[in-house]
Amino acid sequence: MARKRTKSIGLRLSPEEHQVVSAKAKAAGVSASALLRDHLGHTRIYNHRQSERWFATLLSIRRILTALAETAVAFQPADAAITIAYLASIARQMERFERRETEYANQMVPSRDR
Repeated sequence: MARKRTKSIGLRLSPEEHQVVSAKAKAAGVSASALLRDHLGHTRIYNHRQSERWFATLLSIRRILTALAETAVAFQPADAAITIAYLASIARQMERFERRETEYANQMVPSRDR
């Protein structure tokens, strides 16, 4: 049973944008409205402010780990070597996050959307 549509949104497009929407709708055999409604369900909106805070936090953690590594030289040799090895591993992971490797980030922190 189809839902009754009672609300509308006006959308201004450039002539080029209108041509693209019309051509895609025609190619799909649907109306422009149906095409846009379909796309709504498949579009992801990204909160860039949240991403910026996330990466700033990661960079802050990386700086703290670097400071810890620098103080590790005062540890006993075996403890220092173990600490530096752990910190190097963490630093490599942080660098991958910093480069915004989305696939790696999804492996480390799986999305709840799936």
